[in-house]
Amino acid sequence: MDIYFKKIMILLLNQRYIFKSNFYVYQLFMQNIPEFLKHDIFV
Repeated sequence: MDIYFKKIMILLLNQRYIFKSNFYVYQLFMQNIPEFLKHDIFV
């Protein structure tokens, strides 16, 4: 989980401008982190 967390943080930093301009996307992302992890999107 620590590796996933680091990758998520990197992704959030890289896509920060998108989340800033669209807070709904950010909320949706945060609410669905388990789904993202389950599908190994960050691997």
